Amino acid sequence: MLFSRNNDRQKRQRTKKYPYDKMMTPFDKLKSIPNAKKHLKANITFEILEAQAMKMTGNQAAELFQEERLKLFNQIFGQNKKRA
Repeated sequence: MLFSRNNDRQKRQRTKKYPYDKMMTPFDKLKSIPNAKKHLKANITFEILEAQAMKMTGNQAAELFQEERLKLFNQIFGQNKKRA
């Protein structure tokens, strides 16, 4: 995921740059925030999150997401067909 960096050129003109070397996942971005631990729930640590993140690859997670999304949509739209 790309995160923008704001550049103020003039008083009212802002441009956004998306440097490729700053590309990171949302989890990596969270870890890069100073004092990021204070944004976590009390019983959650970065070690727990890291272990969860390492359970599957990005492609496996995307595939699982798509499968679950399809199930959800089938459940939602399947109920609408039964009502009609």
